Amino acid sequence: MALGGIALCFVLLFTLTISQCRKSDGIEQKDSSLPEGWEWKKAKAEDLTQGSLVLVNRDYGYDPNLPQTVSVYDYKSGSYLVKDVALSVREDTMKALNSWLDAFAAESGKTDVIIVAGWRSYDYQVQLYQNAVNTQGQAHADAYLALPGHSEHHTGLAVDLDTYDPESDTCGGFAGDGDYSWAIEHAWEYGFIQRYPPQKSAITGINYESWHFRYVGLPHAYVMKTENLCLEEYIEYLRSFPFSSEHLHVCCLGKSYELYFCPKDHLVVPTFGNYTISGNNVDGFIVTIEQP
Repeated sequence: MALGGIALCFVLLFTLTISQCRKSDGIEQKDSSLPEGWEWKKAKAEDLTQGSLVLVNRDYGYDPNLPQTVSVYDYKSGSYLVKDVALSVREDTMKALNSWLDAFAAESGKTDVIIVAGWRSYDYQVQLYQNAVNTQGQAHADAYLALPGHSEHHTGLAVDLDTYDPESDTCGGFAGDGDYSWAIEHAWEYGFIQRYPPQKSAITGINYESWHFRYVGLPHAYVMKTENLCLEEYIEYLRSFPFSSEHLHVCCLGKSYELYFCPKDHLVVPTFGNYTISGNNVDGFIVTIEQP
């Protein structure tokens, strides 16, 4: 689908003033007055680590024991391969992965893409990082591998792609060019982003990786694609659309969405429609409403 046929809309919804929290007898309280159709939602500290928009990098770590994952081998379609029967990802990532690579296989006729990495434990990330240091040096390890406890693979939202030749029983790498360029160009339609894009390494802390994809869902992948934002930039961008002011309206793939940001202790949700909440693993939540 041509990107030019989809409109990214910035609409001024409304402006309101949220009363500041007040303290009474040492207990923080919120003013209960909200516009009709909205309500406060209690959030726990651990909720910041839930959802498809959690930011994980050298500044913000992630507990690999948090996500619940499913076996890629057990749930995969026939459009691609998987390196290890124990490889796993989150269930929402799994569904999107099947849709994405099924579409790629239908478009290209190729079924030689292989998933070589998904969720990783802390200990396994330690092994990978230390092996890279020992064999290729500290500088290389720091440029291409996240520190243990700070890997996107701890979330169950990330996958690494490769290509496999059964005749030679070898992997040939995934550069995303030629016939494979479709997979990169259309990844956003299935909620995936190329997590470490070119010219963004100063922000992400990791050099360009053509093979590493991260599930963020729609419409977030669309906005990041069209605005050329890496995840760090997108998280910051969303802070400019707080609940109390202008919301972000996005139209893509025939659907309309409304997005806004809430600080971690001021979570507001609608009493209408379908919506999702994602913590950003930093300081707040992104609420995404799918318009009817």
